[in-house]
Amino acid sequence: MSGRIPGNEWVENPNRGTAAYVRAEAGVIYKPMLTYHQTVGMDLSKSYVANHPVPPHNWINPYRKTKWQTQELDLAAKALYQQQFGDHWSNKHYFNIQCEIVGVPVVNQETYTDDQLRWIAEEDTVPKVLWLRENGMDIDLTQVHYVTNSSGSASEYWPGRCSEHEMATFNGITQHIKWPYNDHWDCSVERLDKIAQYAREILGESEGEVDLLPDERAWLEAIYNTMGSVNHNTHYTHLMVDDILHLDPERHGPAEWYLRLLFGMNDTLAKTFELLKQTTAQLSEVDVNVEVIKNRITGLEVDHDAIKAAIDALPEPPPLEAA
Repeated sequence: MSGRIPGNEWVENPNRGTAAYVRAEAGVIYKPMLTYHQTVGMDLSKSYVANHPVPPHNWINPYRKTKWQTQELDLAAKALYQQQFGDHWSNKHYFNIQCEIVGVPVVNQETYTDDQLRWIAEEDTVPKVLWLRENGMDIDLTQVHYVTNSSGSASEYWPGRCSEHEMATFNGITQHIKWPYNDHWDCSVERLDKIAQYAREILGESEGEVDLLPDERAWLEAIYNTMGSVNHNTHYTHLMVDDILHLDPERHGPAEWYLRLLFGMNDTLAKTFELLKQTTAQLSEVDVNVEVIKNRITGLEVDHDAIKAAIDALPEPPPLEAA
């Protein structure tokens, strides 16, 4: 198979990887993924790319619209730290295709414009997905590691990082900040979810998704950011909100939106109650009956009706109409 990305200029780098991918380890059959990094600087020269000691597969610049490739896609790149212990691989994870995006990851601040996110999707994400499919593989573009709170993430012990098993079983779009045993914080809170959304649209795979009016989206994102600010494992909250954003408004009413937000994507009620414990102070800002929630979740005591009543005390969302 050819490992070149269409539209990327090849830049020779003697340090590029020569190792094959590993198909499976510790009982897990790996699936392909896309890992995004940021250069932590705005200047990117061809000479720097040509001499980088641990290069990714390719480098893209959404500001100058340049695309350089230093590693064939059919061999493992070298841009992630590989722990000396544990059960799973990082760089050699089966077709973990890695890209450095020119940009500086800022804690809790987005830096790319919507046009730049769409350019990344069109010029990098989509060509890689098509290349994988041409070679009998695929990734799930609804699986996205989007982070809403990157505070304290410049540490391998940051609680928002995935576990080894979570990353080993992943099959979507991820970023350096989520890899276990790594201490980098890129791509912080950049909108990887929008990159995935635009990629689905370009590939014609977004049929049935509901596009919300601006006030509806702002309302949901306010709740999303509130929950994410106190829940470092933002993967759960993102999955919940993403699920809500794709509900059919003709079949789901406001109360069900709240229930899906708080209950829908958690594996057990225990996880839901733990999330509620962490968010009661923030929820009080929107006049929810905090005492009812606190009383009912103490000791993981289950009283679904009481919690539903507390959730119903939230202000009504805007009308759920497709744009």
